[in-house]
Amino acid sequence: METRDRRSHGQRGLTITVPRVDTLGEHMAKENGIDCPVYGPGSVVRIGDWSYEYGTPVLAKPENRLPWISNVNERGTFSREGVMALVVPVKWRNESPIKGSSPIRRQFRTSDGEKRSYLPYNAKLWISSRGLEVAESSTSPPGKWMEDIAVHNVDPEYAAGSAYYLYETETRRDERGRKYEVTIRQAVVELADPIVGDPINPDHDKSPPAGTAGGRPAKKGR
Repeated sequence: METRDRRSHGQRGLTITVPRVDTLGEHMAKENGIDCPVYGPGSVVRIGDWSYEYGTPVLAKPENRLPWISNVNERGTFSREGVMALVVPVKWRNESPIKGSSPIRRQFRTSDGEKRSYLPYNAKLWISSRGLEVAESSTSPPGKWMEDIAVHNVDPEYAAGSAYYLYETETRRDERGRKYEVTIRQAVVELADPIVGDPINPDHDKSPPAGTAGGRPAKKGR
């Protein structure tokens, strides 16, 4: 476990305990009162009616400029000094006999235990620039492997030893009829150590087109 000061996150004076990834399975088992198995890199993990498999991650230089990344929050995330992108191939399969969407929630954590965001615009750029075919819908037919790419922001120091925490919840009601969620299934999936790859954007060394905020904005006078 690690103790962290959260003042940088706007919570001045608040100190919390963050479970490192190597103790995450044990921590979540205690917190939720159910087993939380830990699977090694490359494992096919069955959780409920769904199976997951994660490929070898790639540590890549992210893109944070217009016109390639239109989302201001994602540009801001990847504009921070030293932040890299971790590109993770993921496959999943619906093991039930009925077409549907997975109820499994997937939370990515670096080795220091920090939760990291999903950055979909860099993921789309990686996919489109490499001509990859990925799932176009969250709805999956029975028995067919579906593929996609996830991209997360990471501190390179903590990229090795990262993992996904997978879990499924169920909504229940207390004696007063108020709803609350209970974790009914969970697992930790460790990732292989990342390899260093090419930048997210193959045109990373090129200047953004004129007229974009990444190059020289074409602002008109008032």
